[in-house]
Amino acid sequence: AVLAVRLWWAHARAYAARFRCRLLDDGLWVDRGVFWRSESFVPRSRVQRTDVNQGPIARRYGIATLKLFTAGTHAAEIDVDGLAVAEATMLRDQLLGRGGHDGV
Repeated sequence: AVLAVRLWWAHARAYAARFRCRLLDDGLWVDRGVFWRSESFVPRSRVQRTDVNQGPIARRYGIATLKLFTAGTHAAEIDVDGLAVAEATMLRDQLLGRGGHDGV
């Protein structure tokens, strides 16, 4: 059990060290993974909807998941896990062009 916890912890640290997320002028670029690496780019023009989700454990540690729903691709849903709540909210607002203000 101790070995399993140590392996899980080492993997989590390596994942966090490898994770990159950048908001560019034309979209969001995400690079992640340890053994199976992936690089994703989501153009702003394809973003239809975004969600910021938190479970009880994530809420306790102040982290959130940004979920992007896109149009016209085979991967219509992209999750970006482990973001700070403020960062996830800021990314959501900037991807939708809201600048933090609601249109209502």
